[in-house]
Amino acid sequence: MQIVCLDLEGVLIPEIWIEFSQRTGIPMPPGTPRERNDYRAALNVSYEIDLWGRLRNAVEVARAELLATEAARDTVRIALSAEVVNAYFTLRALDEQIGTARRTLQSRRDTLNL
Repeated sequence: MQIVCLDLEGVLIPEIWIEFSQRTGIPMPPGTPRERNDYRAALNVSYEIDLWGRLRNAVEVARAELLATEAARDTVRIALSAEVVNAYFTLRALDEQIGTARRTLQSRRDTLNL
């Protein structure tokens, strides 16, 4: 999700393309003894003006979604940890109840044998 956020921030800056080309050995018209070299360079710049804040809002929405996803992940981690702790203490309580029941049973057997 972070990649999407960074990609959306890229739309807020201008895009620049530079192209270079070279052609050598271009024959000249008949009667001209020399060959000509042709060099070309092209520069393209584009930028979308964000008059109504559509692009900036898209970046903010992507950031908010990222934060919401991270918060949901943290919530799941906390809930899972709480469930594990709850299960552990429930197990300890049940083990204690079993121990108490065994001691009670032994105590009653001892009383019966008297």
